[in-house]
Amino acid sequence: MKTLITGASGNFGSMTLERLLTQMDPTELILMSRKPDKLAEYAKLGCDVRFGDFDRPESLVPAARGAEQMLLISGHKVGHRIRQHGDAIEAAKLAGVRRIAYTSYFGSDEGNTALVCIDHHGTEQLLKASGLAYTILRDGMYGDSIFNAAMPAAIATGQWRMCAGDGKVNLVDRVDCVDSAVAVLTGSGHENRTYNIVGPERRCTRSWTRSASRARPSTNSMSAASSGAATTWFRTSAKRATAVSPCGATTSSI
Repeated sequence: MKTLITGASGNFGSMTLERLLTQMDPTELILMSRKPDKLAEYAKLGCDVRFGDFDRPESLVPAARGAEQMLLISGHKVGHRIRQHGDAIEAAKLAGVRRIAYTSYFGSDEGNTALVCIDHHGTEQLLKASGLAYTILRDGMYGDSIFNAAMPAAIATGQWRMCAGDGKVNLVDRVDCVDSAVAVLTGSGHENRTYNIVGPERRCTRSWTRSASRARPSTNSMSAASSGAATTWFRTSAKRATAVSPCGATTSSI
């Protein structure tokens, strides 16, 4: 089945692409990117690489033409994504796409006032109203992102300032979310369903800092290796994701 991947040169997109190539012929893959030059090696394999930009709606129909299903990987511009994603969904309809799998976010229900969830909830509603078959993949918070983005500063200062209080969250490995997307694109029976893709264990930020403290190098100097060690700990100790269908200030020492 001809499959379009949006944002194919990005982190999630490239990981998905690598896995799909083990199960699909390269000629079945249409790769959309704002920077198609980054996908030159995949074009040589036979993938159809096309320019497409959520902020240039006129580029989206040509990018989607010929695809039967689309993996709509959410953009990064919080507050603008309902319009961006809406344009992508409409373009997919015009181009003849029959099914869209969308990378949403856990907890994106009506009434959730978090900006990130407002964007995703709005996109989910547009997708459901589109008349196309859909699969909504509500990915949890990426554990590798937390340890790569937040931990370096925390390790450097010895503290991690958060507003989560004692709230707990099921961190998930991005790899598990990618694998779930691939399973939906290559499998059957996922039409018009919503999946929450989260880790099996809820943990608070204090627990994360204790884990990072055990994983970091003995030196107090801040380095890429510090966050890398924490990420390695997360990936080697965390269990595989569990897919399920349907504040006060805190300072933690590290």
